[in-house]
Amino acid sequence: MITLYHGSTLKIEQPLANAGRADLDFGKGFYLTSLRSQAEQWAMRMQLIRAQETAWLNVYEFDKKAVFSDGYYRCLSFDAYDRSWLDFIVASRKGKEPWKGY
Repeated sequence: MITLYHGSTLKIEQPLANAGRADLDFGKGFYLTSLRSQAEQWAMRMQLIRAQETAWLNVYEFDKKAVFSDGYYRCLSFDAYDRSWLDFIVASRKGKEPWKGY
């Protein structure tokens, strides 16, 4: 079980997996981080950009074994900010959709 965070101007109880634009760093999806401070900073940034009164730090408990044990979901993990991580992001931004299938 791991704790994941999502910074927003909204309280989001049920994440939307197919939300967002396709040309983002990791494609469409609901972006989470294990870094609390990163999510907090993003929430404050969105609060300023969207001129909202509040910023939310949404917190989720995620059991990867339970979610992926049925074989329905596929997960691609990057263990470091290395060349393969960067190549994936560049390909996404170019519209090549390397995230399809995950």
